[in-house]
Amino acid sequence: MNKKLIYIFIVVIAVIAVGLWLWLNPPAANAPVGGTPQGPQGNVVTESDTTSVINQDLNSITIEDPDFKNIDNDLNSL
Repeated sequence: MNKKLIYIFIVVIAVIAVGLWLWLNPPAANAPVGGTPQGPQGNVVTESDTTSVINQDLNSITIEDPDFKNIDNDLNSL
């Protein structure tokens, strides 16, 4: 057999072996650490949360325009 064909055959066998190994041994999932056994932590939707209340909360959020001059001055001073 040709040496080039042998090398290609070895590479194909290696790729198949690695693929089978990864398929049969999937990586372990990262489980969250801590928390409460009752359920997930965080904001819980209550009965008082309705679409209108949520929309009012979203409309009350204000985002200030960033002061680009101060940011530029800070970057230029580096």
